Amino acid sequence: MSSPRINKVSEQIVANMDRPAKVEERLFCEAQKAKLAQQKREKEAEEDAKRISRPEILEASRLIVQGRTEDVVERLLKYQKEHNKKQKELIGKVNQDKDCTFIPRINSEMNKELLLRKAQRSQTSIRSKVEPESYTFKPKIEENSIKLAEKLVNSYNI
Repeated sequence: MSSPRINKVSEQIVANMDRPAKVEERLFCEAQKAKLAQQKREKEAEEDAKRISRPEILEASRLIVQGRTEDVVERLLKYQKEHNKKQKELIGKVNQDKDCTFIPRINSEMNKELLLRKAQRSQTSIRSKVEPESYTFKPKIEENSIKLAEKLVNSYNI
């Protein structure tokens, strides 16, 4: 068996190429390059994940936090003390009100009548605008609805 003849142009191309002569060395170098590239990609992905997972703190929040010197626990304890103090003050005010002798008597029937009249006025004004006397449905107003309406009226001091 004879060895193959190599063309001169092919010899020149191979001579100008910058790669190891042995195939094993070339494959080993390529594997190392691929491994380094993979490690680089993993490192970049890890850095991206860290960068993305970090919350962005607004400038206003940063300024608020800069002014604080006490710990969260200390602030909560301080808030709790203030809350307890205010609660004691309110209890004291309630106890002072117990000494009052004037107790207003509210006639609930009068409030119901006022609410019913007001509801009827609004219903009649709506009916006259749309179609007068064409509606035959007359809703039954439940007691809970009347109570809620009374509360609403009392809140507006009607």
